[in-house]
Amino acid sequence: MTTLTLTGLKPLVESLRQMPAITRSRIVVPVITESCKIIQATTEPLIPRQANKLKRNGLGKLRGKKHFRDSMTFAVREYANSQSVVGVVGPESGAAPHAHLVEKGTGPRYTNSRTKYNRQATSTKQVVKNGRVVTKVVYNKVSTGSFQRKKSKPRFFRGVMPAFHPIERGLKASEGAVRAKLETGVRAGITRELTAAKIARGIP
Repeated sequence: MTTLTLTGLKPLVESLRQMPAITRSRIVVPVITESCKIIQATTEPLIPRQANKLKRNGLGKLRGKKHFRDSMTFAVREYANSQSVVGVVGPESGAAPHAHLVEKGTGPRYTNSRTKYNRQATSTKQVVKNGRVVTKVVYNKVSTGSFQRKKSKPRFFRGVMPAFHPIERGLKASEGAVRAKLETGVRAGITRELTAAKIARGIP
């Protein structure tokens, strides 16, 4: 898990600590929520999107899976015992099980199963050959299943997936905007709550 640490906001934190817990909650929770929205909006375009057969056939929705980018969401939780508010940005639970591979990449991958292909006629097209229009059959390689060497060690190389680090890069890219949102949001919240308290006490 990648975390975002902001420094230089100590005066605001000290001001919040002097307020009642319920008041802190009214100030901090909305600001953290808006900050998470900023991080999510910054991160989503950094996630690579590749057209593939699963997406073209619409099978992803049938299987309950989503593209990593489409599964991005956030959650904000308040913990009264530790007097803290935590915001988490990432893919929905179970919606994109490959998300960690996109973030961290993989080492060399091997398997002991291999896909079997057949050369099959899939369409025809008109071409000009020796000045004459002729019909040509188009052949494509079509998967017909796979076989697995169950008693042998993995031997077929499947490649190495690079690490794209979209969430890590999204956090770094949104750091300035999140800092500004936290600072202005907390200041405005403190002012709002102090003004409401004065009005409630009849103080002009």
